[in-house]
Amino acid sequence: MQIFDTLILACILALDAFLVAFSCGLVSKSWKISDGLKISFITGFFQFLMPIIGYLLFKSASFVFEKYAQSLDHWIVFIIFALLGGKIIKDALLDEEEKDFSLSFGALLLIGVATSIDALAGGVMIYTQKLEIWESALLIGVVTFALVILGFYLSKILSSLPNKVLGILGGGMLVLLGSKILIQHIF
Repeated sequence: MQIFDTLILACILALDAFLVAFSCGLVSKSWKISDGLKISFITGFFQFLMPIIGYLLFKSASFVFEKYAQSLDHWIVFIIFALLGGKIIKDALLDEEEKDFSLSFGALLLIGVATSIDALAGGVMIYTQKLEIWESALLIGVVTFALVILGFYLSKILSSLPNKVLGILGGGMLVLLGSKILIQHIF
């Protein structure tokens, strides 16, 4: 039963990364599987790492850290997604020439961190449920990798739409995802 519980948690935690990869694939004019692999690797790595950090911090700092993290995590995610999504929408609306979406190392790090902040809380859940942290974190990372590459690949299906529409759709999804996370934590 522990593997099933961890698998459900992994799928839930991977949804944000799936949507981000799908959005990135939508706005990429020279769609390359290597970009999908980069996003998959970085999000899978952070989804593996963050539960371990959450587990260890909760184990050592108890409820103090949990309350502090829960008061800030949604704002951090909202700001990152709003900035990334806003930039993509702005580029789609203002830029008439074909310009390709690029995944710089900094952008990849932002994506990795923003999509895995909630995995810190996953680490707390793993601790409180007395699940094995290394197995759980590895499963979360692998599931994230697989779902993200799937999301990026599925974006290719919509690649025939006009670039402006794709840019607005992809950027809008990021802004909406960040807003959803913020609203869920506030209310």
